[in-house]
Amino acid sequence: MVADQQVAIVTGASSGFGRLITYALAADGYRVVGAFRGSHGGFDSQAEHLVDGFTAGGPEHLAGSVEPLRMDVSDVASVSRGIQDIHHRTGRIDVLVNAAGYGLLGPMECTPIAETTRLYQTNVFGTMMLCQAIAPLMRARGGGTIVNMGSDVGVRPNLFQSSYAATKFAVDGFSQVLRLELAPFGIKVALVVPGWYATEFGNSVVSTFTTSPYAEIYAELAAAWEIGVAAVEGPNPDPHEVMESVMAAVRSKAQHYRYIVGWNSDRIGDIDEAEVEHYQNRLRAYYRLDDLRFAPAAAETGARR
Repeated sequence: MVADQQVAIVTGASSGFGRLITYALAADGYRVVGAFRGSHGGFDSQAEHLVDGFTAGGPEHLAGSVEPLRMDVSDVASVSRGIQDIHHRTGRIDVLVNAAGYGLLGPMECTPIAETTRLYQTNVFGTMMLCQAIAPLMRARGGGTIVNMGSDVGVRPNLFQSSYAATKFAVDGFSQVLRLELAPFGIKVALVVPGWYATEFGNSVVSTFTTSPYAEIYAELAAAWEIGVAAVEGPNPDPHEVMESVMAAVRSKAQHYRYIVGWNSDRIGDIDEAEVEHYQNRLRAYYRLDDLRFAPAAAETGARR
């Protein structure tokens, strides 16, 4: 490890946005710990693929490094072990990118609460556990950056995504409060909010359209919606745009919060990208919190139980 080399953790690093973000941070000089479960093809195979994909970029991409780590973000013991291991080996964590997650598609009536609970365990509680485990370490060092992943449907929901949209609304609300609470300790919190991109994410989407006795009731609406989507929607062509937004959030010296990328403006309409900053600036002034800045304090490692 290079002296004073910054350390980043990326969850969901084996595929999609997570893999692209892992490579970009490593190319920027970070020692990147790419965390993932290894549920598709096994951890060892995916770990080898992740490292090989980075080193294949050539010497100009080897400013940093990529180190795979087995971690299940839905399991508190796995998160705790992982963070303790990283902190023991590196002594610091400067950047956290919570990119782990999956989708759930289907009518509300067709979606068992057990499926929604499982979705929340990864998309929401996984994000929360990582933030809880890492914030004390960043606070002890006097700063850091946390980037969480939102979604366009977490701001403007679409049909048949009630559970998935709810998880992304939850991540947004959580991240907004986190931004307020951690700013006095020098920790930035940002939310990258992508639209639909053609990545491996689609392979992990769970559909409840055909697993419920209510599915037939929604068949006509679903068919009409699919025709409409095919006519006017489509995946954005380059997921590197999302990676670039994450890198902009990491590199920024400002406290910008929401990074919107790949949205269908015809469907979603006008969104003030800086609305959260405007509101939180008023809130800080209202409570006279503008000048608060706290000194670093010692921290214990590990997720809370």
